[in-house]
Amino acid sequence: MRTAALAIAAAATVAAWGTAASARISDVDYIQASRCHALAAADGGADAEALKAYTKVEARGRPATIKRMADDAAAKAARDARSDSAEKQAKVAAELGGVCQAFIADQSTGTAAKSGATPAS
Repeated sequence: MRTAALAIAAAATVAAWGTAASARISDVDYIQASRCHALAAADGGADAEALKAYTKVEARGRPATIKRMADDAAAKAARDARSDSAEKQAKVAAELGGVCQAFIADQSTGTAAKSGATPAS
Protein backbone atom coordinates (compact mmCIF):
# COMPACT_ATOMS: atom_id res chain seq x y z
CA MET A 1 0.00 0.00 0.00
CA ARG A 2 2.76 2.42 0.92
CA THR A 3 4.66 1.60 -2.29
CA ALA A 4 1.58 2.36 -4.38
CA ALA A 5 1.11 5.70 -2.62
CA LEU A 6 4.75 6.61 -3.26
CA ALA A 7 4.43 5.65 -6.91
CA ILE A 8 1.32 7.81 -7.30
CA ALA A 9 3.02 10.74 -5.55
CA ALA A 10 6.08 10.39 -7.79
CA ALA A 11 3.93 10.29 -10.92
CA ALA A 12 2.04 13.39 -9.79
CA THR A 13 5.31 15.23 -9.16
CA VAL A 14 6.66 14.34 -12.61
CA ALA A 15 3.38 15.45 -14.19
CA ALA A 16 3.52 18.76 -12.34
CA TRP A 17 7.09 19.36 -13.51
CA GLY A 18 6.05 18.71 -17.09
CA THR A 19 3.18 21.18 -16.81
CA ALA A 20 5.39 23.86 -15.30
CA ALA A 21 8.01 23.39 -18.00
CA SER A 22 5.45 23.68 -20.79
CA ALA A 23 4.22 27.01 -19.41
CA ARG A 24 7.63 28.57 -19.91
CA ILE A 25 7.98 31.06 -22.76
CA SER A 26 10.51 30.67 -25.54
CA ASP A 27 13.91 32.36 -25.50
CA VAL A 28 12.76 34.76 -28.23
CA ASP A 29 9.73 35.73 -26.16
CA TYR A 30 11.91 36.14 -23.06
CA ILE A 31 14.17 38.53 -24.98
CA GLN A 32 11.11 40.47 -26.18
CA ALA A 33 9.71 40.60 -22.64
CA SER A 34 13.02 42.06 -21.46
CA ARG A 35 12.76 44.69 -24.17
CA CYS A 36 9.19 45.45 -23.10
CA HIS A 37 10.30 45.83 -19.50
CA ALA A 38 12.93 48.38 -20.52
CA LEU A 39 10.41 50.30 -22.65
CA ALA A 40 7.84 50.37 -19.86
CA ALA A 41 10.46 51.45 -17.31
CA ALA A 42 11.70 54.27 -19.56
CA ASP A 43 8.10 55.33 -20.20
CA GLY A 44 7.36 55.37 -16.47
CA GLY A 45 4.40 53.09 -17.07
CA ALA A 46 2.65 51.18 -14.33
CA ASP A 47 3.37 47.94 -16.18
CA ALA A 48 7.12 48.18 -15.58
CA GLU A 49 6.97 46.43 -12.20
CA ALA A 50 4.82 43.60 -13.54
CA LEU A 51 7.19 43.11 -16.47
CA LYS A 52 10.19 43.22 -14.13
CA ALA A 53 8.73 40.42 -12.02
CA TYR A 54 7.77 38.47 -15.13
CA THR A 55 11.25 38.63 -16.68
CA LYS A 56 12.86 37.79 -13.34
CA VAL A 57 10.85 34.57 -13.10
CA GLU A 58 11.41 33.73 -16.76
CA ALA A 59 15.18 34.31 -16.47
CA ARG A 60 15.60 31.32 -14.17
CA GLY A 61 17.44 28.52 -15.87
CA ARG A 62 18.12 30.41 -19.08
CA PRO A 63 21.58 30.09 -20.63
CA ALA A 64 23.94 33.02 -20.06
CA THR A 65 23.94 33.73 -23.80
CA ILE A 66 20.17 34.25 -23.82
CA LYS A 67 20.33 36.45 -20.71
CA ARG A 68 23.02 38.55 -22.40
CA MET A 69 20.87 38.88 -25.51
CA ALA A 70 17.95 39.98 -23.33
CA ASP A 71 20.16 42.56 -21.61
CA ASP A 72 21.31 43.85 -25.00
CA ALA A 73 17.71 44.10 -26.24
CA ALA A 74 16.73 45.96 -23.06
CA ALA A 75 19.61 48.41 -23.47
CA LYS A 76 18.62 49.09 -27.08
CA ALA A 77 15.00 49.55 -26.03
CA ALA A 78 16.04 52.08 -23.38
CA ARG A 79 17.99 54.02 -26.03
CA ASP A 80 15.00 53.89 -28.38
CA ALA A 81 12.71 55.17 -25.63
CA ARG A 82 15.04 58.12 -24.92
CA SER A 83 15.30 59.06 -28.58
CA ASP A 84 14.05 62.45 -29.76
CA SER A 85 12.98 60.92 -33.07
CA ALA A 86 9.21 61.04 -33.56
CA GLU A 87 9.45 57.88 -35.63
CA LYS A 88 11.18 55.94 -32.83
CA GLN A 89 8.74 57.30 -30.26
CA ALA A 90 5.85 56.09 -32.41
CA LYS A 91 7.45 52.64 -32.67
CA VAL A 92 7.96 52.52 -28.90
CA ALA A 93 4.33 53.47 -28.26
CA ALA A 94 3.12 50.89 -30.78
CA GLU A 95 5.29 48.18 -29.21
CA LEU A 96 4.09 49.01 -25.69
CA GLY A 97 0.48 48.96 -26.86
CA GLY A 98 0.93 45.88 -29.00
CA VAL A 99 3.34 43.01 -28.47
CA CYS A 100 4.14 44.02 -24.89
CA GLN A 101 0.51 43.67 -23.89
CA ALA A 102 0.78 39.89 -24.34
CA PHE A 103 3.34 39.74 -21.54
CA ILE A 104 1.33 42.05 -19.30
CA ALA A 105 -1.83 40.00 -19.88
CA ASP A 106 0.21 36.88 -19.18
CA GLN A 107 0.79 38.19 -15.63
CA SER A 108 -2.94 38.45 -14.95
CA THR A 109 -3.91 35.09 -16.45
CA GLY A 110 -0.98 33.05 -15.21
CA THR A 111 -0.48 31.40 -18.58
CA ALA A 112 2.46 31.54 -20.91
CA ALA A 113 2.47 34.21 -23.57
CA LYS A 114 2.10 33.08 -27.15
CA SER A 115 5.35 32.09 -28.70
CA GLY A 116 6.43 33.90 -31.80
CA ALA A 117 6.73 37.49 -30.65
CA THR A 118 9.42 39.12 -32.70
CA PRO A 119 11.86 41.60 -31.22
CA ALA A 120 11.67 45.06 -32.72
CA SER A 121 14.57 46.27 -34.79
